[in-house]
Amino acid sequence: MAVAREYRRRRVGSALLATAQQMVETQGMGGLQLTVRKHNEPAIRLYERFAFEKTDETETDFKMRWQNRAAAH
Repeated sequence: MAVAREYRRRRVGSALLATAQQMVETQGMGGLQLTVRKHNEPAIRLYERFAFEKTDETETDFKMRWQNRAAAH
């Protein structure tokens, strides 16, 4: 997911993540996974606000996952 520079800081990324999480919950899927560059602090903070957790890392990236808790039950 990427948001064009001119649309950043307008909650577009938040809307995309919220919609994706809602779709996962509605479909009963397990969760979402993504990769983000380690230097992209604004994106990492956004993902953490949406309950994504770091699960792995490479030299340049973090892998992050959001678990649909409802699907686990």
